[in-house]
Amino acid sequence: MAFNQSPMLDMIGDTEFGNILNYKERESLWNKLPSAEKTKYLAKTASLLLESLSKDSTVEVPADIILSDYIVRHAISDFLYYNRNNIKSAIPIFNRFSQLSENSLRDYVSNYSGNIDVIDATQLGKLVYSRRYSNVASVIHYKSNSLNNWKVALNECYLLLGLFTQLSIAWTGLIKDVKITEDQWWNALTEITCKLYGGGPKENKIWTEADGEEYDLLTAGTGKELWIAALKKLRNGGCQGITIDKLLKKMMKEHKRNEELKTINDLKNKI
Repeated sequence: MAFNQSPMLDMIGDTEFGNILNYKERESLWNKLPSAEKTKYLAKTASLLLESLSKDSTVEVPADIILSDYIVRHAISDFLYYNRNNIKSAIPIFNRFSQLSENSLRDYVSNYSGNIDVIDATQLGKLVYSRRYSNVASVIHYKSNSLNNWKVALNECYLLLGLFTQLSIAWTGLIKDVKITEDQWWNALTEITCKLYGGGPKENKIWTEADGEEYDLLTAGTGKELWIAALKKLRNGGCQGITIDKLLKKMMKEHKRNEELKTINDLKNKI
């Protein structure tokens, strides 16, 4: 039975309660809502899901055909526009929604004018290579030079380019010396630890579970300040028991599907 058009339904759709992602009967509700209200609730639900996914790549995307169709047809374009210079938020979206065309990623990368760090560049290059997006690889090549991180992305996908382009890249030495500095790697690690454990190293006992001691940690400060101090001490060899390998292993066990964390772990042996 469909609902009649209701001012109350319309008003609720404008509030945070318009997000019905966690409503168990969501899929059966879509066809019961009047057209205008349905669009409003879809927009709110899709927007919150994309925002959550952009912050945490492990967020589940429900098997909801109506919601997924709305996201791909309408919501993603707006999301990417408002995050046109925030590639860290965009990459998880492209990773999870394979329905997006190569042209969508090509246009996004072409128009991108923000910064890109080595972790995001590596993830982007791997995504492009896995999808065989040769046109996006060409854009990355165009944006690459010896002074920026686009060459890190290029290093992951240059085999998609034509033979003469590959020879040119080899001749100029553009990517043969791609290196990840220790500072870049540790900065990326600090960023992901702060994102996943915002309360600091004591959250979920992640530090002690990795054989760290509580006396290694500051007793006061924000989560970010506590992580910066703890990782600086770990990097400088000031901790006993805990190692970076142990910490990463525990984090990856808790966040098995986090692509950013996987990339940081993969890059560990390149520094």
